[in-house]
Amino acid sequence: MLIHSAGILQVFLPVFMYLIFTVYIAFGENSHVVVTLSLHGGYQITFEVEIKHCNKYIYRYVIHTNVERCGHDRAS
Repeated sequence: MLIHSAGILQVFLPVFMYLIFTVYIAFGENSHVVVTLSLHGGYQITFEVEIKHCNKYIYRYVIHTNVERCGHDRAS
């Protein structure tokens, strides 16, 4: 399980860093942005990025991630 978690972290860490950097450059300090990606197969990934400037040297970065499958259920 640890190897699987490390693999997921290795894939998503650059994505999270890119999201934080992009939100900070585009919207500045004290930003709150929600990005939703629709993927093939009816999956949606939602990233919610919040940047707070606490004081001169401290920033707080909060990222919420949600993955859900949207689709039509078929009655059998």
